[in-house]
Amino acid sequence: MSPPEASRIAAVVLSIALFASVFAPLFAAPAAANVTGEPEISLTAGDNRLSAGETTQLQVSVINRGEIQSGSSNPQVEQRATTARGLTIEPLDDGPITARSGETAVGNVQDGAAIPEVVQLTVAEDADPGTYEVPVRVRYKYTPFVGERGGFSQRDESVSVRRTVEVVVDEEADFEIRDVSAPAPGDSGAVELDLTNTGEAAANDAVVSLESLTEDLQLGTSGSSEAYVDRWEPGENRTVTLSGSVTDGAGIRALPASLSVEYTDDDDVPFTSRSTVGVTPDTGGVLAVAEVDSTAGPGEQGEIGITLEHTGEESLEDVTVDLTSREAGFTFGAASNSASAYIGSIAPGEQRTVTVGGQFAENARTRGYAVDMAIGYDTGETTGATQRNTVGVAPDDDQTFTFENVDSSLRVSQDGTLRGTFTNVGPNAVENVVVTLDPPNQNVEVLEPQVALGDLDSGESVDVSFDVEVASAARSGPRQFSLRTNYETLDDDERQADAIQFRQSVEPRRDVFGVEARNTNVSAGEESRIVLAVTNQRNETVTDVSAKLFASSPLSTSDDEAYIDELEPGETVEVPFRVSASGSAMQKDYPVSVDFQYVDSSGETRLSESYRVPVSVQESSGGLFGSVAPTSALGFAPLLLVPLAPLALRLRRRR
Repeated sequence: MSPPEASRIAAVVLSIALFASVFAPLFAAPAAANVTGEPEISLTAGDNRLSAGETTQLQVSVINRGEIQSGSSNPQVEQRATTARGLTIEPLDDGPITARSGETAVGNVQDGAAIPEVVQLTVAEDADPGTYEVPVRVRYKYTPFVGERGGFSQRDESVSVRRTVEVVVDEEADFEIRDVSAPAPGDSGAVELDLTNTGEAAANDAVVSLESLTEDLQLGTSGSSEAYVDRWEPGENRTVTLSGSVTDGAGIRALPASLSVEYTDDDDVPFTSRSTVGVTPDTGGVLAVAEVDSTAGPGEQGEIGITLEHTGEESLEDVTVDLTSREAGFTFGAASNSASAYIGSIAPGEQRTVTVGGQFAENARTRGYAVDMAIGYDTGETTGATQRNTVGVAPDDDQTFTFENVDSSLRVSQDGTLRGTFTNVGPNAVENVVVTLDPPNQNVEVLEPQVALGDLDSGESVDVSFDVEVASAARSGPRQFSLRTNYETLDDDERQADAIQFRQSVEPRRDVFGVEARNTNVSAGEESRIVLAVTNQRNETVTDVSAKLFASSPLSTSDDEAYIDELEPGETVEVPFRVSASGSAMQKDYPVSVDFQYVDSSGETRLSESYRVPVSVQESSGGLFGSVAPTSALGFAPLLLVPLAPLALRLRRRR
């Protein structure tokens, strides 16, 4: 081989080596992945059977079946996208089911995990048997986008969603007391209970227990007495006889006792039905007190009505009723402690009502005030017979509340406020008032459903507001809300008023920001400045707006953040970013996404949804190397020398 030929071969080999040293990494290096994914949280309960009128500890499993849209060969990166971090659950009231436990921290829930937690639920006494969906608010954070470039860059999102847990309210037996009889004061004997199974199921091996709640009523030898019923069909009446005694000073009034019926259903599942019963001693006469009514509230005058029923078999003549108040909080007529009325004759089975004037003190409690009653009458065989009873006369406590001047700013996929004026119409002052706003469905969430109003005098009003979040899945239109009122009387009795129903409209969805693409053309293999126009579409000023741009292959960004100090309603600001397109990018539109962290008018820091805008990749205008990604000057230096290598060798040989 001649020296010139050897020189030419060496020059070619050198050129190839230099070319490979520059371009081999561009073609040989594996592409780094951009991972996108999200958790998928569901809830389930194993033993999900509940009983009407009872509070149950329900075990709920929190399950994560994560989803990867764009994956990686690195499982740790994928796990970062599908893990729900700092997850909490909070059961919510719905229909006859009330949540007794608040927000519970579960922690991090990885893809494929099932973590058990316990929630406490109470089912209303009158709940119909059947299947119910209990709403549960689930909150967590996750990383929807993880880039392996740049040291695993990532962005986080906070999520608040509703899930449901299916529960079953069992068909059960239920027992209604039709009649109770007991010995007269000072006597002992039988206590008879006439009961009816008004439930949906039969009761097997039922044990009826009655326990006294007062010293004036003694049951059995230990304060309680029991009876056994083998099978109790729905709708069947039974009379249960127990043993007891009434003290001499008890008077003719209802004596409280606790009734329980323990039984098993046809599947051998045990149940217990509990209630409170009033045991009234035998009157010892033929006129029973059927009803006591009052139209007077605390500090008011009104009518007191006492209805008597003739339970004997012989007509009574010249019936008179003498009433004497035992307490200073209740008087008759013109501040007198006594009153009288004349009935005349009354036949067996007939009811007659004695009506007298009465007045309660200003500070009267909502309880029964003791009134002694002496009834005189004649029969065909006796003259001047007397029957004595004691009755309780309570102030009228028909409390009424209103919720008026209701207004709201509710909108789909937005937090709003519902406000109105709550008034205690009366007739009495009330204490420790708590109002609870129930949402119409699971797409509307009241963030703080309970508001404590404290004490309210009769006629007093107070303004009430609730923060309400409407889900993105909700539809616009009118919705029915319910406001429940719990309060205490002046006698510290807990009461619940009838729920107040009202309608409010949910307006259509309106995004926080409007994002418009401006100057979004990028040449393949080059970097360009793009501009996005951002508009505040809400009716409130937002501040501290931080914008972040996200791009995926073949696009990338070297300047992906921007800051806006303040955006007033309707104001538009242009925001620039720098975006690059790889040399292999096709000529078409590619999506980039941008989201915003901002502070709303209430001072809360919030994260917007992601907005997608197109970036148009055009043909490269960079000449021979326009499709090659930018490198350092040193990287191109060998390329510049390659064509000159053979020339340098030839010049050297000529010298």
